[in-house]
Amino acid sequence: MTPFHALQQVVKPALENTFGVAMAANIIMVARNKSGVPVVGMSKEDFNRLVEEICADERVVAMWGQAGTKERLARWKKSVE
Repeated sequence: MTPFHALQQVVKPALENTFGVAMAANIIMVARNKSGVPVVGMSKEDFNRLVEEICADERVVAMWGQAGTKERLARWKKSVE
């Protein structure tokens, strides 16, 4: 799966299911700003930086816990070719 498709089909739905559409969008936007990941033309390395930043978000860790967040991070990274 490409980084873009992984973000849209794996990461975003997982965040939306837990936090709702608006909060998920905010979490992704904040992570993009902190990681410096481009909106268009994301590489695998960019994707990895983005999901690492998402998983470092206090709201994500508070909701999923340390173990759950680590598990999601590993799964998300494996979703990209």
